[in-house]
Amino acid sequence: MAFAFQLRADGYEQYVQDVAYVAGTAYFTAIMTVVMWVRTDRPHSS
Repeated sequence: MAFAFQLRADGYEQYVQDVAYVAGTAYFTAIMTVVMWVRTDRPHSS
């Protein structure tokens, strides 16, 4: 996170926001993919 704060301090706030958005979306997608895979692989688990 220190690198992101340094970029923001240098005036790349928009760039930092874009990277944070992409990273967050990728993380969320990975979580959902795992959840769906587990549910598909184990349809009888509650």
